[in-house]
Order: sequence, then structure tokens, then C-alpha cells
Amino acid sequence: MVVEDDYQLQEMIENALGEGGFLVNTVATAEEALTLFTGNPGAHRALVTDINLRGRLKCSFSPSTKM
Repeated sequence: MVVEDDYQLQEMIENALGEGGFLVNTVATAEEALTLFTGNPGAHRALVTDINLRGRLKCSFSPSTKM
């Protein structure tokens, strides 16, 4: 899943990952990402996210989170 609020950058990342053979869901907000994650548990194996999203991003990372 790609979470990016800049649509040009979102499209660029989606295209690059798609060319690598990955199926990509793209969303523009943290809320959309959470909806997809909770609605489809286990469906996503990776997350590429903008950590400076406009609007609400109430996200904290565990020290064990791989980045």
C-alpha cells in the first residue's frame, strides 16, 4: 500500500512498484489507509508512506518498526 497525498508522487511510486510486479493500492490519507488495513486484514505485505501527510496523521512508530 502507498499512502501519499501528492498525487504525482503517488502515481510515480505506484508505477515503479507496478513495473516491479507488485499489485499496489494507493490512498491519499491516513484514514483511507486505516480503512483498507482494517477491512482487509493480511491483504497488504508492505506499506510505503509519507510521514508528513497533510491533515490528521496520528501515528507513532514502535522502536522495533523496520523503516
